[in-house]
Amino acid sequence: MTRRRVKVGDLGHVVTGDTPPKRKPEYYGSAYPFIKPTDMQIGCGYTYSFEECYSEEAFEKYKKKLIPPGATAVVTIGSIGQKLTLTHTACFVNQAVNAVIPNTSRFDNLYVYYLLRHNLHLVKSADTGASSGRENVSKSNFSGLEVVAELDKDTQCRIATTLSAYDDLIENNQRRIKLLEEAARRLYREWFVALRYPGHERVKVVDGVPQGWERLALSQAIEINPRTRANDDEKHPFVPMQALSESSMVVTDYEMRTPTGAKFRNGDTLLARITPCLENGKTGFVQFLAGDDEMASGSTEFIVMRSPANGSPHWVYCLARDESFRDHAIRSMVGSDGRQRVNTKLFDQYLVLTPPEGVFAKFDRVVKPLFQQIHTLALQSNALKQARDALLPRLMSGALAV
Repeated sequence: MTRRRVKVGDLGHVVTGDTPPKRKPEYYGSAYPFIKPTDMQIGCGYTYSFEECYSEEAFEKYKKKLIPPGATAVVTIGSIGQKLTLTHTACFVNQAVNAVIPNTSRFDNLYVYYLLRHNLHLVKSADTGASSGRENVSKSNFSGLEVVAELDKDTQCRIATTLSAYDDLIENNQRRIKLLEEAARRLYREWFVALRYPGHERVKVVDGVPQGWERLALSQAIEINPRTRANDDEKHPFVPMQALSESSMVVTDYEMRTPTGAKFRNGDTLLARITPCLENGKTGFVQFLAGDDEMASGSTEFIVMRSPANGSPHWVYCLARDESFRDHAIRSMVGSDGRQRVNTKLFDQYLVLTPPEGVFAKFDRVVKPLFQQIHTLALQSNALKQARDALLPRLMSGALAV
């Protein structure tokens, strides 16, 4: 018998992260990635994109909290039981994260990651809460969680190798999705921000507006929260807030239920309107429905942005991801701290340049294939995740030998 119940703290050294004070900008730089829960993506093995980095000066102060490559960082404050990441380089994490640095004489790094992934639901059971009601698992409670681990290191390595084959394919798809989305957004900025669209050299520009274009309030250029018919007696896909990505258009996770909340269809853009989801970048493009006449519903905290028939749904999504628009939306937020929401008047106040229909058509011909490739890759990744997740409990329990 090589499987035994052990505590998370027995797997290695547990480190709780920290956040340098913002009043000391010299602690922020580009030397060491600073990974926070908002940087992590549910279901992703590694975290390659992050908003901030520690400086060398911060490293000197916090070096005892440096996380080496091969550690598993688990979110233990906030949305616990959902996110973890495997560190691919030396980095730091914030105070909402506990990282397990494996004792490599006994445990394989990658095996520890999959073991903790398999037992992520246990983190929620250790929630001590806080006066604010926010989910919170202390370092001691996290370290004291018990899991059943394989003690034979050769077996650990075989289990990890089997599972990582799926994750390697998923990671590759995610890199391709990122490149495709960057290409679409770059083209948007080139055509509609820099105004270097095909044939722009021959078009006269007056007061910053090319001939044939219009400067309109966004509420005039697109539909905001349009009425979408729904049969309340039937079940339709429902998209929760957690299904929206903070960095990608992909929307594939949903459940079937009777329609409630925001209602939308293929080609619509979903914009999170509440803090911190808006600031974190939660935005999605709907293209997962079987037909264009079908509908879905989702969180009441979505704003649905729809292109008119003579517009471009892909332009709407790229606009919603554009830094200028997002900054304006964030500044428009109203309400009490912690529950601020976008003021819908922003769509009346934010001005956009809209081109003739022919320019939109040309833009769609270029970027629509990119959006379709992204959707295909996302579906492939979902199938790989399902296969991996079906194997995970069988390998961890010993029901399937390797």
